[in-house]
Amino acid sequence: MGQTGTFTASLSIRGDGRVSSAQVIGAPFAGTPAGRCMEGVLRSARFPQFKQSIFNVQYALKVD
Repeated sequence: MGQTGTFTASLSIRGDGRVSSAQVIGAPFAGTPAGRCMEGVLRSARFPQFKQSIFNVQYALKVD
């Protein structure tokens, strides 16, 4: 969509490795169509299984 910048992704990851929630935090993407698209992509991510029932993490990402 032509936007660039850095954003923070807030993820909740279940013990089976699936993302249960993803949120883009902060400007310039939060609440925008691009941000909602990124949230959908992040929700489709898969991680290795682990013992905790859920793991919450925030991670900075850059879009060029």
